[in-house]
Amino acid sequence: MKVFVGIELSDDARAALATVLADADIPGKPSPPENWHVTLRYLGAVDEVTVDRLIGGLDEADLPGAFVVRTTGLGAFPAPDRATVLWVGLGSSRLADLADAVDEVVDGIGHGLEERPFVGHVTLARIRPPVDVSGLIGSVDVPPIVVPVKQVTVFESRQGSGRPQYVPIDRIDL
Repeated sequence: MKVFVGIELSDDARAALATVLADADIPGKPSPPENWHVTLRYLGAVDEVTVDRLIGGLDEADLPGAFVVRTTGLGAFPAPDRATVLWVGLGSSRLADLADAVDEVVDGIGHGLEERPFVGHVTLARIRPPVDVSGLIGSVDVPPIVVPVKQVTVFESRQGSGRPQYVPIDRIDL
């Protein structure tokens, strides 16, 4: 199974973000709101023993307490002028600290530390081939939508004949 650790968005945050983006011309393959989440760490294909060790490690870890983050605006990977991923950012040093704590757990179960710097975001669309989304980023004003962070979720990513489904396996309270 393909697994990642993330944060589920509240229904209120999803609805608020969907309202802001309702009239935006999102390129590529948009992610449906029910799939919106913040990935803290992607592990990829793992077995059930690894999932059990991950959940146990997260249960035992010194994770920070609950907090809130706010949206910061649209962005793109690798860059707005050649975007392959359109996202809305979430800014908070506490979110970065949580991602670091999760990364330590993943390293402790033998999957190593993440090499890329953490960028808190919710993926809105995947774009192939790359396009310039600079105009879109400049034209959509994303207000600071509050996203409560009360737990981390271990998800399984299931690929079917349509869009992927992100199924919660376990939730660990902060």
